[in-house]
Amino acid sequence: MPSLGAFCVIFFFLIALWFSKPTLKGFRELAFGWDKGLLWFVPLVVLAPLGAWKLRKHRLAWVVPSLGACCVAYFFLIALWGGFRGGNCWGPRLLMPELPLLILLAGAALDSAKMRVAGTCLVAAGMAVNLLGVLIQYQSYYIAVRSAVPNPDYYNIDYAQIPGHFWLLRVELAKESLNEPEEKVALWQSPPWIAQNAKAIPAPYNRYEQPILNPWWLRAFLKSPWQTRADRWYLRTLMEIAIIKYQASDLRSAMELMNEGLAMDPDYAPLVAAKGMIYYTTKDLSRAQAQFERSVTINPEYDLGWYGRGLVMESLGNTSLAVQSYQRLLKTSMRNLSREEIEQRLAKLAK
Repeated sequence: MPSLGAFCVIFFFLIALWFSKPTLKGFRELAFGWDKGLLWFVPLVVLAPLGAWKLRKHRLAWVVPSLGACCVAYFFLIALWGGFRGGNCWGPRLLMPELPLLILLAGAALDSAKMRVAGTCLVAAGMAVNLLGVLIQYQSYYIAVRSAVPNPDYYNIDYAQIPGHFWLLRVELAKESLNEPEEKVALWQSPPWIAQNAKAIPAPYNRYEQPILNPWWLRAFLKSPWQTRADRWYLRTLMEIAIIKYQASDLRSAMELMNEGLAMDPDYAPLVAAKGMIYYTTKDLSRAQAQFERSVTINPEYDLGWYGRGLVMESLGNTSLAVQSYQRLLKTSMRNLSREEIEQRLAKLAK
């Protein structure tokens, strides 16, 4: 069995080397990093080596090489991959498959009263950290930080998600009411990264579809057009089908779908801007401008609203307002557009 374990480690290590560039960053960040470090999200795993050691003379000792080899091999596989962070998510999601095995090994270390107390403390610490991910909607942190810093270094402790979520939780707790804007709280002006970049203040947060407070029962008290999850997904579906119709040049059907959605929620900024894009396509610039202006009034952080406004101003020959729109666009989180494209448009207008 030990030989099988060694074979697994070597096999997965070679696979990892084959499709990735070897680097120690993945090991360091997945083990100890404040953004995705397993030590912070599941601190109980620190007892796994001790548990493996205590099982060496147990009748179940044969499971140690198998479990240990699987854990080490899988960790090698993920840590050596360039995308080891797993994208914008809460915690090291790519390591989830090996957690049950690590917990089993850690459990073997809890063979005394003192060790059980230590294990309980570690579990409580992990629950406290993960409570941040329960109370705060993880995407809201990425939206906030990117509105202030174009290319944040999440490996830097100031930009990592654990201190970032703790900051957002403090902001929410400091509000006088659930519906008070976050930017009205003094803490909003002091994110974790402010020491490195004094000008990096997050933009006002105005995303009803992704409120900062995550628990559904708290959302019920927020003033927003999103009364039910079904309504939200229905509007998104209408939007997606309308885009497909628009791309197929079926503008009439696209407009009908958009009007249906706007009848449900006239202040849904994506549909308002999308309707403006249809007017822009048909050269009805006055109506297009009105739609885009309304979109950015409803949600000043909606990128496609500012983009459409810039396109209209370009078509009208109003270079200064087009530049103003694109510059304002660069201050949003820009989830739907390429920053490089906007910078190219600004460079072209500057000539």
